Amino acid sequence: ATGLSALGLLPFFESSLEMPANSSVAWLGVFAVGVLICELRLTELTSPLTVSVMSTVNNFVVVLFFVLRDGEAIKGAQLAGFACSSIGVMIYAFGKRSHSQPAMCRKVDHLI
Repeated sequence: ATGLSALGLLPFFESSLEMPANSSVAWLGVFAVGVLICELRLTELTSPLTVSVMSTVNNFVVVLFFVLRDGEAIKGAQLAGFACSSIGVMIYAFGKRSHSQPAMCRKVDHLI
């Protein structure tokens, strides 16, 4: 479904319908499958919440990279939405983590 959506939106974002090089397509496929395997393994080893938090951190790094390196403009509404979703995931993760620790561990954390 994603591929068909991308194909339908292609004329709005690309000026040419020229296909990319086969090697570029192959490398993109290899890396996409590699990322998927890593995410599934990480979910198996930790939890879906950990993968969600790491995905949010990844999104933050990618947005920051393009804003700082390429000077891409970010509008106030985009920044507010990005900040809201990122802060929400972090608060949820912190709350989930603090509630999942036994009471004894929380007491020890405060002493350190």
